Amino acid sequence: QKDRPVLRLLRNAHEPGKAGAIRTGLEAARGDLIVLTDADVLIEKEALPRALAHFDDPRTGVVCGEQAYCERLPQGGEAPGDACTRQGGALMDAPDRADGLYDRVMRGLRKLESRLDSTFAVHGQMALFRKSLCLLPRPGVAADDVDLSLQARRQGFRIRYAEGARFWEARPPTPAAARRQSKRHGMS
Repeated sequence: QKDRPVLRLLRNAHEPGKAGAIRTGLEAARGDLIVLTDADVLIEKEALPRALAHFDDPRTGVVCGEQAYCERLPQGGEAPGDACTRQGGALMDAPDRADGLYDRVMRGLRKLESRLDSTFAVHGQMALFRKSLCLLPRPGVAADDVDLSLQARRQGFRIRYAEGARFWEARPPTPAAARRQSKRHGMS
């Protein structure tokens, strides 16, 4: 179909690791806007249009989505509703939504920062930015999402938080599982 994205498999042309993989993808990107996401999240159907609306302001350089947690994400072949609840093709608040006090406070802080001028704490699991900014992750910098956003800010662009542009991430159910997830994230 005409409006469907075309997927291409790219070989990493740079240093091993996440920064090199991101750089390879950025260099191969063809559009005006780039979406950076992680493989272990699920983005709601309505999230991209909600995030894209922020780019109507030419001063916006980066937009991050709204993070939500549930106990686990659907796996291949699972019926909708077996994990995070779906309604009408979009994820809705799951009965097992696992946001804590910290998550709610940080969401409120990002909303306030975005309204005042520019969000500092971004979510690399769903970040969109203008290709024309020529942002590239630096090798050895673990917080690539923050680094890319700071690069955009240094160029005079704003970083926005797209309230309601949700992506879902599984919150590990046990401390051991949380340590394994942290280790995986750290190794990326």
